[in-house]
Amino acid sequence: MLEENTVVADRFRLVRMIGRGGMGSVWHAFDTRLDIACALKFIEGELANVAEAHARFQREAKAAAALRSPHVVEIKDHGVWQGRPYIAMELLDGEDLGKAL
Repeated sequence: MLEENTVVADRFRLVRMIGRGGMGSVWHAFDTRLDIACALKFIEGELANVAEAHARFQREAKAAAALRSPHVVEIKDHGVWQGRPYIAMELLDGEDLGKAL
């Protein structure tokens, strides 16, 4: 179970959940190796056990990491922790898009 203060992959400490969607959740986290705040995105639920979902998530991480733009978050890491695929990325400050819409 993901919860505050859990350390993921011996590196990322979960601070608080930012949001939840159909595929999983996004957490505000702290990278203990780099001493920076970051965001951690997880696949959860039944999709966490689907090989194709793992492959798509990995492709997403690699594709986003290859992009260099001020309009795209920087990818810091990706992997699988306790059966849950995750992507670690830059944490952006701003307003919630859903609330803005």
